[in-house]
This record gives sequence, C-alpha cells and structure tokens, in this order.
Amino acid sequence: MDLPSFSSQTTVVTDEWELCNDDGFIYKREKRRHVLTMKQWEALENALKSMQEKALDFQFQQQERRKSREKEEEKGIASFSGSENIDKDKKDNDFGSLVDELLLLYYCEIIRIFLEAQEMVIHNVSNLCDMAEAVCDEQEQQMKQSYFDLHVWALLCDEASLKVWKLRSFAGYIFSR
Repeated sequence: MDLPSFSSQTTVVTDEWELCNDDGFIYKREKRRHVLTMKQWEALENALKSMQEKALDFQFQQQERRKSREKEEEKGIASFSGSENIDKDKKDNDFGSLVDELLLLYYCEIIRIFLEAQEMVIHNVSNLCDMAEAVCDEQEQQMKQSYFDLHVWALLCDEASLKVWKLRSFAGYIFSR
C-alpha cells in the first residue's frame, strides 16, 4: 500500500480552482491570478517584437528605394526634358518617404510609451497579487492552525500517550518477572 506523499503539491482541477496537498492536508483553493497576467505580458512582448520587425522591414525597404533612385540618377537614363519630371517625382517621393519615416518614428514612440506604461501597470498588479497571495497564505495558515488546535486533537494525543504508557508499563511488568 502506497503512503501519500507529504510534500506540498498542487494539482489543477479547473481553470478557476486547484487542488493542493500541503503536508497531507488536502484542500481546494482559487487558482493563482498572476499566472494569467504573465501570459498577457508575454503576448504584449510578442506583439511589440512583431511591430519592431515590421518597422525594421519598412526602414529597410525605404533604404532600398533610396539606393535604387540614387543609382538611376547616377546612370542618367532620363533625357533632359524627362529629367525635370523625374526631379519633381523625386521631390514628391522624398517628401512622402520623409513623412512616412516621421510617422513611423512617431508611432514607434507612442507604442514604446504605451508598452512602458503597460509594464508599470503589470508590475504593480503583480506586486498587488503577491501581497494578496501572502495575506491569503497567512490566513490559510491561521485557519489550518485553528483546526489543529481543536480540543479533539489534544484528546487523541492524550489517548495515544495513555496507550503508550500502558504498553510500557505492561512491558516493564513482563520483563521484570
């Protein structure tokens, strides 16, 4: 027959409750909330990484476009009359790409500020969860202790001590003969 393990173990029962084994004392409690917060934070980090990758891709594309325009200018493919149109298009494209870059920088800065604020909020909520968990653990320990301090347990211990004393007395009587 296997004896139960008397270590602190936790088994998940549902999404909101978990079954705990604390030194043989088995009870059900609400699932830890900060685990969900950490998962949400990981999702935000992944979203930030993908946005940063998109921003880098966009910057790379802008650089490639500039390089290709510079190469076209160096080759002097266009004629004199066509070069005026190319210069006008180039100025329009440069202005458009400059606006795009400024907008990209602006949005990246907004996202960075937003994520820093989210990080502070998540950190504060995590600290609150840790404090609430500590308070709950303390209340749980007090509740367990109140059950262990019940008079019934003292009686059982007294009866067991009495039986041990009787066995020792009887054994002493037998061996003394």
